[in-house]
Amino acid sequence: MSEGAKLLNFWIDINLFRHNQRKNSKVQILASDLYEKYIKQNAELYIDFPSNLVEGIHKSYLKTEKSFYNDIFDDLSEFVYDTLNEYYFPAFKNSENYKKLQKELEIDEILYSRLIQSNMISTEISE
Repeated sequence: MSEGAKLLNFWIDINLFRHNQRKNSKVQILASDLYEKYIKQNAELYIDFPSNLVEGIHKSYLKTEKSFYNDIFDDLSEFVYDTLNEYYFPAFKNSENYKKLQKELEIDEILYSRLIQSNMISTEISE
């Protein structure tokens, strides 16, 4: 689901932006980068945020430098989280892709378990 993927990408980027502000990271993401990528009309990964959140972004640009994280980003994050949690994640869990992934993980877990067991057996014999 492309809309869900865009929301997930935004969620990752907003958390990187938040983390970068607190840790003086070398990876710099600016508020204007997020705006250009997700919020502005005709953006590459445009997300149709509620108008009050978009207005909040515009107001924050008047008060704060575009390189700083501020409270409006918490509101955007909350909107994205709620949308993913209430719609896209449940839809994904009911999809064939999820069932396929679940099966692959079960197979990987069985293989990993067997690998661990075989390592334990060979260790016991060599001692």
